[in-house]
Amino acid sequence: MSFPSCTGTNAILSMKNTDSLSRRSFWLCCLLWTAMVAAFFAPAIFGGKVLAPMDIMDCIISPYATQPMENVHNHFTVDAISHATCGMANDVHAKAIVVNTLSGKTARMVSRFRPAADIVGFTTSEKTWRKLALSWGVTPQLSPVYDGITSMFTATAQETKKLLGLKAGDKIVLTGGLTDGTSGNTDLVKIQTM
Repeated sequence: MSFPSCTGTNAILSMKNTDSLSRRSFWLCCLLWTAMVAAFFAPAIFGGKVLAPMDIMDCIISPYATQPMENVHNHFTVDAISHATCGMANDVHAKAIVVNTLSGKTARMVSRFRPAADIVGFTTSEKTWRKLALSWGVTPQLSPVYDGITSMFTATAQETKKLLGLKAGDKIVLTGGLTDGTSGNTDLVKIQTM
């Protein structure tokens, strides 16, 4: 009964019947192959750590595994809202996407989807306003602090209408969140006809 052998073993055995230089290469290859096998199985056999690559992966993954779930959820929420905003703008053929943001993250997330509609990023922070100028396709605008979502959406929609020269019947998609002065509250998308 013969057992199938791996390609590496076949390559080693084919080198066995050649001149002395090849014999040295053969034995060197055998030694390296044995060392690799020993390094792979020795920790499992002798009860040491499983594998060095696993330790490396642990170092890479552990900072993310210990991250608080609130931050992970917030990242996914902003990503989902941004993706939905761009999809809605595309579906209704909106002329603009109006993003109300404190930190600029939502506007940058919308920008990364490269929508066809113009993106207008409203913020109350001058630092964020300057950062938004570097985001793809975002027209940054400074805005005052609003007392509620309704007044914020109404004012930013009117400002966008003036800024982009929108006409009656043009649609825009607005996104934002609570106006309590904390970052990471984006949870609302609205389609509005001018």
